[in-house]
Amino acid sequence: RPDELNLHQRKFLELARALASRPSLLLLDEVLSGLTPSEIDSAIRTIRAIRDQGATIVFVEHVMRAVMELTDRIVVLNFMYLNCESTCPATLHTLMEVHKRLGARMGRDIFIYSITLDPGNDTPEALEKYAAAFNAGPGWLFLTGKPENIETIRWKLGERSRTLSEHRSDMVVGND
Repeated sequence: RPDELNLHQRKFLELARALASRPSLLLLDEVLSGLTPSEIDSAIRTIRAIRDQGATIVFVEHVMRAVMELTDRIVVLNFMYLNCESTCPATLHTLMEVHKRLGARMGRDIFIYSITLDPGNDTPEALEKYAAAFNAGPGWLFLTGKPENIETIRWKLGERSRTLSEHRSDMVVGND
C-alpha cells in the first residue's frame, strides 16, 4: 500500500509510474528533497541510468552535488539592474567567486548569464563596463535585449518584480 511507503519509496513509485509510459522527456522537480545521503546516492544512480537510456531530463534541484553529477552543462541565470545598490552587487560578487573557483570549466560546461531587467537604461556598453568590474571572464555574459524579449524571459523563468525595490536575488540554475 502506498501509504505504508517511506518518502524515498513514494518518490520512486511516482517515478516508476512516469517511466511506465516510456517518456522521451521527464521533469524531476526536487525529487531528492528530504532524502538521506544514501537515498540521494541511490537516486543519482537511478536518474543517471534513465538519462543514459536516452530520456531528456529537466532537473530542478537544490542538492548541488546531484546537479553537478547529473548534468553535462550547467547554465546559471540571474536578473539584475545596473543601478541596484543592494542585492545585485551581492549576488554578482557571489557569482564572481563561483566563476573564479570553477576556472577552466567556465565557458566549457558551466555558463553564467546575467540579464538586465532594465534594457532601456542598461546599454551594452554600460553592461560591458559592469562585467569588467566583476571580472567576468569566459563563460559569463552580461546580456540585454529588446524590452519585450526580456519581459518574456523573466516571466517564463519566474522573475515577477515590477520595480527595482521589489527585485530579489534569485538565480535559475539549469542544464542547457
